[in-house]
Amino acid sequence: MQWIFRRRIFGWIVILASGCFTSGGVALGQEMYFGVIAPLGELEGVIDKTVDTTDPGTLVPESRRGLRQNQASSGSRSEYGAGPVLGLRLRLPATGLFVAAEADAAWLDSSVHSQFDGIGDSPGRNQLGEFWPDVWSYDAESSYGATARFGGNLPFLGPLGVDLYALAGLRWINGTFTNSTFGCLSPIPCSEAADTPNFAASSGSRDIGFGGTVIGVGLESSLGALVLRAELRQTRYDTEAWVTPFTDLRVTVPTALDIEQSELVVGAIWTF
Repeated sequence: MQWIFRRRIFGWIVILASGCFTSGGVALGQEMYFGVIAPLGELEGVIDKTVDTTDPGTLVPESRRGLRQNQASSGSRSEYGAGPVLGLRLRLPATGLFVAAEADAAWLDSSVHSQFDGIGDSPGRNQLGEFWPDVWSYDAESSYGATARFGGNLPFLGPLGVDLYALAGLRWINGTFTNSTFGCLSPIPCSEAADTPNFAASSGSRDIGFGGTVIGVGLESSLGALVLRAELRQTRYDTEAWVTPFTDLRVTVPTALDIEQSELVVGAIWTF
C-alpha cells in the first residue's frame, strides 16, 4: 500500500512539472524558482532489537539459551541544516490558487543516540546470552526529496502577498548507524579476575538510507521576485531492518530502526 501511495504522489509531481512546460502552463501563469532553505527541528529514532539464542548449537550457557529477548530504545536530538531548492509553479488566473512541483536537498547536522537498558541477571547485564546495554547512534548527514504543493492567496492578507499552501511528497535521508558494546563473548563468565575471560569492547557501523513520505503546510510572502517562506513538515520513514549473526557463538541479533523528522523549514526563493 505504501508503494502504491508513493507512486501516485510521484505521478502528481511529474504531471505538475511537465504542465509547466506546456503552452497551457505559460497561459496560466508559469513561474520557475530557486533558492535556499534551512530546516530546523527534531530527529527521532526508535530501535527494536532481539537477542536470539534459540539455535540448538549455541554456545550460550544452559540457563540463558533458548530465549528471544527483545527490547526497544528511543532517542531524539535537535537537527539543523541547509541546502538548495528548485521548483515550478502554475498560478491559476482569477482564482488566487496555484499548484507547484518542487525538489530540494539539505546537508544535515544531527546525531540521535541512546542506550538500551539491557536484560540479564549479572550486574552489568553483559554476559554471553544476556541482552547487553549497548549504546547506539544514528548520524544524519543529508536528505533530499520532491513534493507536490497546492495553495493560494489569503484574501484578508491580500495586500501583503501571503500564500498558504499544503504539501505532500517523497523524501530520503542518509546517515550512519553505530552500535557500541562492552560484554562477554565467552561461555565462561567474564570478570576482572586474572584467571577468567575478559570483557571486550567493540563498535560497528553501517551506512543506512531511509525512504519515506512527507506532509506539511506553509506560508510564503512575496517581495517582488523574492519570496520568503516558512513551513512545517513531518516526515515518516520506512523501517530499515537487518540481522547481525554471531556465527561462532550461534547467536543472531535481528534489529529494526525507525526514523522520523519534525521540522520548521525557512527559506528564501527567487522567481523568474
